[in-house]
Amino acid sequence: MIAMSQKHILNTWSIAMINIIAIDSLRSPAFAAKFGNSLVGFYLIATVCFFIPTSLICAELASRFPKKGGIYVWIKEALGKEAAFLIVWIQWIYNTIWFPSLMMFVWAAMTSIINIPFLKTPLVTLMGMISIFWLCTLANCFGMRLSSWISTASAILGTLIPISIICILALFRTHWHGLTHFHLIDFVPNFYEQKDSLPYFVELLFGLIGIEISAAHADEVVNPAKTFPKATLISVIIIVLSLILASLAIVAMVPAEELNVIEGVMQTAKLILDENHLSWFFPVFGSLVILGSLGSLAAWVIGITKGVFVAAQDDFLPKFLAKENKYNAPYVILLIQGIIFSILSISVIILPIQVAFVLLSAVTTQLSLIIYVTLFYAAYLLKQQRPFHDNYFKTPLLGFVCIIGSITSVITFFIGFMVPSELGYSSPASYSISILCIFVIAMLPPVLGILSSRKRSAQ
Repeated sequence: MIAMSQKHILNTWSIAMINIIAIDSLRSPAFAAKFGNSLVGFYLIATVCFFIPTSLICAELASRFPKKGGIYVWIKEALGKEAAFLIVWIQWIYNTIWFPSLMMFVWAAMTSIINIPFLKTPLVTLMGMISIFWLCTLANCFGMRLSSWISTASAILGTLIPISIICILALFRTHWHGLTHFHLIDFVPNFYEQKDSLPYFVELLFGLIGIEISAAHADEVVNPAKTFPKATLISVIIIVLSLILASLAIVAMVPAEELNVIEGVMQTAKLILDENHLSWFFPVFGSLVILGSLGSLAAWVIGITKGVFVAAQDDFLPKFLAKENKYNAPYVILLIQGIIFSILSISVIILPIQVAFVLLSAVTTQLSLIIYVTLFYAAYLLKQQRPFHDNYFKTPLLGFVCIIGSITSVITFFIGFMVPSELGYSSPASYSISILCIFVIAMLPPVLGILSSRKRSAQ
């Protein structure tokens, strides 16, 4: 009984907080704010057609297969080890590509607080990003007990509180830029008039990605069949409401032509705090935003290693990657991940930061959508191949849910090749080709590895 209590340490609240801090980021509302009032409609579309389907599927599979590895285990059960390895690779590589963009956001928040031009130079930015990332990696080497505590603290202090501050102060503003006069019809998307902003839907939807990350710790959850559905419901409600309200607050505070997609939240906070004679609170607000972002980083840094860890145990990767320390943390994978992040971060001294930020975000979203299409297909196959038992959470109308989620993912994938107006690209083709090249390069290693493995097996 003692061993069991030590192993199962995550409850409904812990899982909900991991979900919230992994998804509910102050990074995405600035992109959504580009849609103006109609961001409400875009968020509802993304929620109903993507976020709810993925949440239902992940709650179901996590309660049905409460094993370490999460999505790797699910895909392996439905499609075999090769498909599972391919998905784990995609999950790992898209997060590796995403980590530098998240650290750009963190460093931008820091330099907003400490307004010293020297800190904004490319070389200092690079050194700062690498230092902070390695500190998060070190924290995760102490296992899930510390990581869970960090996720809970940063979810409350670093995400929910800053969002609440912005929304509450925005309500008392005497003049709202985007919401002076409006009707409910203003919240409905006009796809024709907003076609130039449509690529930002990719970033909006990316802000709802990641509900599967908590399932990587399913073997450490108390009563997964009840915990995951409850935690998922709590997470979805809090995440969607907070993102919509935060995005509307940005619309109300910052004119669209002045909005910076990287620093949008900090822009809004500075304007609203100055207006309410609370300038002294800006460093505190910025510190909370940084805490929330680092908590999100910590949740993802450890979460994605679990699938790679299981893949190593299944002999798709070298066995030394499956080593754990005394805290049950896959320290070898964490160290290698940190090294690769450090190499990729060099992009900040090669490209303008805003270009690197948006481009990396687009590629990250597209890679992640490949995972979700595969996940919907796997969930459907598992239902057909292995009927449910009474003690598992069941997704209502699973086939319909999988179809809606898959269609939305495919449409968003192709929207990702469109040029965001924010970048001011004169040649749409060059932007699309750049994304396509990065996408192909990212997918090449696992495909070649699987083909090589098949060839060796045939000999």
